[in-house]
Amino acid sequence: MKSALVLATVLMASGLMGCNGEKEVARWVSETESLKTTVIALSGVSDFTTEHQQAMRSYFARISELASLAREDSRASKAIAQYLLKSPAEICDRVFVTLETWTRIRGYCEQDGYFLCAEEVRLYPEILESLRAVLPDAVRLKFRSRADCVLGPDPEK
Repeated sequence: MKSALVLATVLMASGLMGCNGEKEVARWVSETESLKTTVIALSGVSDFTTEHQQAMRSYFARISELASLAREDSRASKAIAQYLLKSPAEICDRVFVTLETWTRIRGYCEQDGYFLCAEEVRLYPEILESLRAVLPDAVRLKFRSRADCVLGPDPEK
């Protein structure tokens, strides 16, 4: 609970929950795209350095923070949904790594029974599901048409 309060305070200060919510989401997307590019480049590396792990954590923590914010603040959730309605293909292509890429990363993180990467890496599918769960039906329907998007088809139960 304390970390959620700290996250909301930080995001309010950064403007994501302010009047220009969609603009702030667009800025967030742009910044996250850069992290995603790094993560994709690192997904082919078999020996992660500390710097590699920090880059992975930065990206996956950012996705986790978005999901937490969408769950915990209705204004932020509305801004996120409005942006997603306008740009579903863009958000998939620019922000989210595929489950195939995540599986490759997870394989490098699991060594001799230990998970060497940040917890957000391990929890990526659950984080995506928590984000999907708070999206309005209209947004989820837009994503269902894109089988290649991790926010697309609902996972089989």
